[in-house]
Amino acid sequence: MTDRTLYSSIRRMLEPCLIEELQESTDLSSTDERRRYYRLTRFGRHVAAAEMERLSAPVQQPETLSRYRRPEAGSGGRGLAV
Repeated sequence: MTDRTLYSSIRRMLEPCLIEELQESTDLSSTDERRRYYRLTRFGRHVAAAEMERLSAPVQQPETLSRYRRPEAGSGGRGLAV
C-alpha cells in the first residue's frame, strides 16, 4: 500500500464519519507530532459489522454453490453446469 492509497482511504472514511481523528496520542512513547491516530465511530462500527455480515453470507451458505458443478469431460467445456 502506498502513502497515497493510505491517505486516500483515510480521507474516504473521514468524510462519511466512519472514523474520527483522535485529538491526543494514544501512544505515550511517541514524540512524532506528524503521527495521527484514528478510531472507528459508532456509525463506522455498524457499517463494518454490516459489511462483514454481507461478505460472510456466501461463505455460510455453501449449498448455494454446490448446485453448480464443473462440466463433465466431453461436454465441450462450456462453463458451469447447473
